Amino acid sequence: MQVYIINLDRSPGRMAFMRQQCEALSLDFERIPAVDGDTIDAETLARHGLSVGATACFMSHRLTWERLLSSEAERALILEDDAVLQPSLADLVRNDDWFPANADIVRAEATGQKQILSLDPIEIPGGRVLRQLYSDCWGCAGYIITRDVARRLLAMTEDFTEAVDMVVFSNEFVAQARVYQMAPAPVMQKSTVQELAVGDFQSTIDLDRFDGSRKRERFSVRSYARKIVWEITRPFRQAITLYRRLAGIDRFKLDQVEFG
Repeated sequence: MQVYIINLDRSPGRMAFMRQQCEALSLDFERIPAVDGDTIDAETLARHGLSVGATACFMSHRLTWERLLSSEAERALILEDDAVLQPSLADLVRNDDWFPANADIVRAEATGQKQILSLDPIEIPGGRVLRQLYSDCWGCAGYIITRDVARRLLAMTEDFTEAVDMVVFSNEFVAQARVYQMAPAPVMQKSTVQELAVGDFQSTIDLDRFDGSRKRERFSVRSYARKIVWEITRPFRQAITLYRRLAGIDRFKLDQVEFG
């Protein structure tokens, strides 16, 4: 399995942290130079209607999907550069025979958020299981994606208007793709928990989601309106998704995935 690490040129400390982890685990990886928000023009920002950080983050993930398609790999583990890795992740990367034939994405990250997950686990090496994801969730610090889904996501996100995690792990997308959550999860983003986001590991992507007291970047009126509509309609979209995807209420539960 290929491993890609998304990293800004101006964040060498974060890359050093990732390199140290990967070398300790004997994991080969390829660095993907992240899109720097300072280089994005006003017209592009206005078209997407997101913060500078969220726009640059999405563009960086798109670059990584493109890199997967230009390779010969069937799938890849995509990591953001503030991801903490459990040692057992290395074995899963080196031998990916465990990866389900019907899987589109395997989410390897724990965020502390409760998710709706299936009660029919698939056992994989290292004492972990895969449970199908039935609800939206935030975070794209660590996930495994197939080239087929990378192609689909690139086609459907040319004019993205939401943050990358709100597309890849949205109710709409998990309803049309087969997404599994790994549990316990071997990846955790340091900035997921605000008290861990100090010094060089303050998120270079979008800290706004973690701390409402921080100075926020300017959003367009259209962006604010879209986000309000998104939040208001979220329960209805989630209910529709569950109705469409689930045959019985005893097949899933709201659960929190641990990091380990």
